[in-house]
Amino acid sequence: ESGDPTALYMRDEQLHFLLADMFGAGLDTTSVTLAWFLLYMALFPEEQEEIRKEILSVYPYDDDVDSSRLPLLMAAICETQRIRSIVPVGIPHGCIEDAYLGNYRIPKNAMVIPLQWAIHMDPNVWEEPEKFKPRRFLAQDGSLLKPQEFIPFQTGKRMCPGDELSRMLSCGLVSRLFRKQRIRLASKIPTAEEMRGTVGVTLAPPPVKYYCEPI
Repeated sequence: ESGDPTALYMRDEQLHFLLADMFGAGLDTTSVTLAWFLLYMALFPEEQEEIRKEILSVYPYDDDVDSSRLPLLMAAICETQRIRSIVPVGIPHGCIEDAYLGNYRIPKNAMVIPLQWAIHMDPNVWEEPEKFKPRRFLAQDGSLLKPQEFIPFQTGKRMCPGDELSRMLSCGLVSRLFRKQRIRLASKIPTAEEMRGTVGVTLAPPPVKYYCEPI
């Protein structure tokens, strides 16, 4: 729209920054997501078994997986990212001009920081938000739901580019693990306070140990 021909493509420098964001953010959030996910699967073995049944019914052999064919697994991953927001305080954004959000005025140059934890734990949006309920992300026909209030990687044009990478890696790793292993806690169950996590760049789960039982 500007008529500037350079607006039609990205410079090498921009591509380098994009790749750094995607792999840096994607790999870090993936490892923390998986750590929380495995903890919840050990705490809720009935959910683990249901997910394993889905994986084995759709992919009985050690094939590459398509996350769209494993809605229950993806729902459990989404619920993990909701109940324990991997990045509880979102990345700051800047307002380039005066704007209004409802009746709120956001002045030019203001810093806007989304509080994802508050959104994901809002009882007006989520029924019993403190309870782990993967099926809240499933429609009546069994397909995966993505409510607009679910923003683990923020939203809009400036959302985290690691979103798709994290989803792909998480689905692939879990499907391969659950096809061959059943996990359960080998250490004491974390207390409610420990389950709040440790806040850093990401929200880390409490340290635990697991038994992996071959199936």
